[in-house]
Amino acid sequence: MKEQLSKEEQLRIIQEVESEYARFLDPNFNASVFLECRNNFVLTEHIPSIKIFEMDNPPTNPTFTIAIPTYNRVETLKIAIDSALNQKIDEAYEVLVVENTDDFDKVTPAQKMLEDSYKGRITYYKNKENIGLFQNWNRCLTLALGEWVCILHSDDTITADYIREMKHLLLQEEYRKATLIGNRHTNPPKKFFYILRCLISNSFYMDNLKADFPVKVVPPNSVLHNKEKCIRLGAYNPREYPSADMMFYYRAYHYGQIFVYQKKLQSITGHLSLGNQPKTIVQMACIEIPFLLNFCKPLFFAKAFASSYIGYYLDYHLKDYPILHSFVEQQMKYHNIRRIPKLLYKIYKLLYLFLNYKGRFC
Repeated sequence: MKEQLSKEEQLRIIQEVESEYARFLDPNFNASVFLECRNNFVLTEHIPSIKIFEMDNPPTNPTFTIAIPTYNRVETLKIAIDSALNQKIDEAYEVLVVENTDDFDKVTPAQKMLEDSYKGRITYYKNKENIGLFQNWNRCLTLALGEWVCILHSDDTITADYIREMKHLLLQEEYRKATLIGNRHTNPPKKFFYILRCLISNSFYMDNLKADFPVKVVPPNSVLHNKEKCIRLGAYNPREYPSADMMFYYRAYHYGQIFVYQKKLQSITGHLSLGNQPKTIVQMACIEIPFLLNFCKPLFFAKAFASSYIGYYLDYHLKDYPILHSFVEQQMKYHNIRRIPKLLYKIYKLLYLFLNYKGRFC
């Protein structure tokens, strides 16, 4: 059911966002901070994760860990775990669940379900305190035994051939050097832009994001992380919430290599996501507009992309919240971003592809 917000509640959201995101709204904001690799792990290293139980005969130095960070989930968590356990591969791998809780001493519904149904089949940690969304992703990386860590959202699933497909990719030296390898949650569309981009990438199966539009977008669920490289880059910065995943993907691309496997290996629930909540969208606009304008080249295309990207959220998710809608529009106007027709944006995309193919913006 769609959240209803009163005028007062919308104004309170704006007040909170302006306070929390003041640095991004500052006209003197230095966007180079988006490229800084901080040690984000130290922020919560004083909060331990307690092992409640572990897998029977856990694998020694496995290639893969499927790590599931979770908070206040039971039914969807069960479905996610089942998809992780039902992999069509003989190779031993780790399945790890790390739970955020508001009261460590209380047995959560998830804990009871895990102890009843999965004891001995997975490894389960419980954080002493709630360390937040992105820090729990980071905690999954530090706790995982595997060289490669799939972070699987607790309301999503992976297909039974996920590990088999990723193992096949990692047989190729080019992909073993990657920092991140994503995959699709839908079947690749048979559209002109997709086919053209695949031709530029010289592959209909792997996209090295050379010609993405223009942010290096990785579908956020079930991304395969090279544990060592991601930790070295500092992984996810919670101060960049709610866009810490996109910001980290950009840094991973800037300092290394990321790929997207053009095959459907995941399914997403979507309706449980916080990404479409009104406050989250306002936060995204505040942090992502300065990011796009500083790191998407050329500037005219950055503005066109921001117009289309932020405009989508305005049209589909904030249209019933006039005060929040107006606030985001003001942010766009402040940065001299104007709404453009969809046809013109498609022309811009084609131009961007052509110029990227010529090596102008790579």
